[in-house]
Order: sequence, then structure tokens, then C-alpha cells
Amino acid sequence: MARKATLLDLVTAFAEEAAPDAEVIATVVRMVNAGIVQLRGSFRGARFDLDDLPVRAARAARAA
Repeated sequence: MARKATLLDLVTAFAEEAAPDAEVIATVVRMVNAGIVQLRGSFRGARFDLDDLPVRAARAARAA
């Protein structure tokens, strides 16, 4: 069963690890798109299109 969190909760949790922004974005996108985490709140049910992300973040998400 997927964990549920807000987008802010996810970004904050990963950013606390002092990872580069592109890595934080890539990790959040992968977890949401893979169904590991389901978003709550305003982004409930959302998925992310890698083509809409900045190039660096999209590359990191695809490589992970």
C-alpha cells in the first residue's frame, strides 16, 4: 500500500538531506509516478510528466 503525503511534505523531507534540487525533484517524481507515494491535498492523484521538468531534473529522474 502506498504511503500518502502532501507534495510539500515530500519535498521538505528530501531537501533536509541537503540533496541538490534536481535530485530532490527526481526522487519525488519517481516515487509519485511509481505509486510508492500517493499525493494528498491540492495534488491528490497527480502524476508528473518528465518532459515538463527542467532538463537536469528529468535526466536525474530517468537515470535513477
